[in-house]
Amino acid sequence: MKIRSLFAAALVLSSGAAFAAPVDLQVDVQATIPSSTALDVYDVGNWASTPLTMAYNRDTEALAPVTGPLQIKGGVGAVSAYLNNAPMLVSAGDSIDMAVTIGGVALPVGNATVVQVASAADALAGVRKEFQATAAAAPTTGYAAGNYTGLIHMTFDTVAP
Repeated sequence: MKIRSLFAAALVLSSGAAFAAPVDLQVDVQATIPSSTALDVYDVGNWASTPLTMAYNRDTEALAPVTGPLQIKGGVGAVSAYLNNAPMLVSAGDSIDMAVTIGGVALPVGNATVVQVASAADALAGVRKEFQATAAAAPTTGYAAGNYTGLIHMTFDTVAP
């Protein structure tokens, strides 16, 4: 009887030790702190990381613009911007042109004709500007039916005075 009790006690102690095995956990932590003189343009609320939907109005046969706030900050001068390519929505062989503005200023395509979207004083203090993408009006025959997608690629730059 004593041998059986000792064996049972040893079994309980050894199985309890198995449940107390150490567990490793690794957490990857990162941080980016921009320079006070670096150009910093970001989408407030991270809206640009998810697809934006231009709602189609069946009564007017128009696409609603998409918008989002941009925070612009730079410590060396005015901030300019341009589109890297013509923005458009595409579905199969059909396309719809788009126009893009930042704070009401229309962005041109290509770096040969950049436009200022924030003055040097605004950029130094940091300024919030509204991004807006608007679809071209439908032709007289209406938009072609389809599921349209597109990318808008912008470049922002600043130049020391």
